[in-house]
Amino acid sequence: MQNQETKWISVNDRLPECIEKYGFSKVVLCLDARGRVGFGIYQNGERQLYHEGWFTGGEVGENCVKITHWMPIPELPKNDINK
Repeated sequence: MQNQETKWISVNDRLPECIEKYGFSKVVLCLDARGRVGFGIYQNGERQLYHEGWFTGGEVGENCVKITHWMPIPELPKNDINK
């Protein structure tokens, strides 16, 4: 069994890769400046609804609070039931 560790990535270091055909990323986990975690997609660096290219779900990023970090959604664990 391989242990895959996923870490938060600062938006200052790197942004999610966008799918060229559609111009937006896969769904990722997001962290905002108030410490709230949610999910979102990123769209090619264009300013969208005061979120600097982010479309988010839940409370993360609400009220123009900046998204500071993101990470890919980790893979589901594999167990004996799925074999």
